Amino acid sequence: VTWDIALGSLALCVKLHRDFLAPLSPVYANEFMNLACHCISYEDLEVSQRDILSAFDFNIGSVTPQGFIDELWLASPTLRKATGLLKDGWESVKVEIWDRLFDVLSEPDFLEFPVSLLTASALLDGLIIALARHYK
Repeated sequence: VTWDIALGSLALCVKLHRDFLAPLSPVYANEFMNLACHCISYEDLEVSQRDILSAFDFNIGSVTPQGFIDELWLASPTLRKATGLLKDGWESVKVEIWDRLFDVLSEPDFLEFPVSLLTASALLDGLIIALARHYK
């Protein structure tokens, strides 16, 4: 259990910092599993990470898009850099995100998808539209 928690902590740390530290290359789950002194499955690695996050009562926010938007903004330096190029910056992207999310409410099957997925796709669409508008 101690090794699982240590390995999960290392994986979470790398996931958090890989966007900030050189060489900015991905570290795959099997590389973490190779570090363990015992056989650990991918599912056990994922469970250990979930256990660590739940021990600290980490949640991504309530089930509203704003919590996901805030977490994506904080977790992605690339997103901050891309929106820094825009005249109105992050605010113009957020307007586009919310426009997309309000548009999806009129779709009959929007409840089939989790809020996180809808928010992430709205963010991508909103960013593309804001960047296209900026460079037009």
